[in-house]
Amino acid sequence: MLLSGFRSLSKNLNPRPCTVATYSPIRSFSRSPVKAMPSLLVKTAGPDAINTVADLRVVITLTNTGNDTLKLLKHPHTVLFSLPTNNFDIIHKLSGARPRFRGVLVKYVPMASGDESSYTVLAPDQTFSVEHNLGRKYDFTNSGEGEYDISPHKVFYTVNADSSISSFEAQTSSHSVKVSGVLAVSYLHPIT
Repeated sequence: MLLSGFRSLSKNLNPRPCTVATYSPIRSFSRSPVKAMPSLLVKTAGPDAINTVADLRVVITLTNTGNDTLKLLKHPHTVLFSLPTNNFDIIHKLSGARPRFRGVLVKYVPMASGDESSYTVLAPDQTFSVEHNLGRKYDFTNSGEGEYDISPHKVFYTVNADSSISSFEAQTSSHSVKVSGVLAVSYLHPIT
């Protein structure tokens, strides 16, 4: 009954030509220039094999591969932070095991202030290197001897011109190292 009523109603409709409006999304953008996404290449280098984790030091080289200057926040989850925080992914190639993190945990509130010690500035094509002693941060006793892939965390934070903070993923490379011998070291003095 309802369907037949619909049919009779549709017969009474007078089809008329209609006008179709088009929308151009280009006109909806603001006139301010669009800033490109940050582009950062992060390379990891270190020894091919070690007999004590005290010798497990890696050098991280960051290169700004974009067209804009980057003001990178020294966040605890990035390799730019100076204290021994958990800022690496280390995975045993065969078992998938991870060494136990034994560094410091930091309560961190990012402040995009004018304090130059809280960030690193990289101009386009500029590089910056930092060394990390992974033997101070990680205990390989439970994960065991063997070959490991070491990669720095990919997420970085940039301080924008308006002092806001944005995150982005960098392009990272991993480094393989064969770990044997002494799998954990202790330090009697404070870590600096």
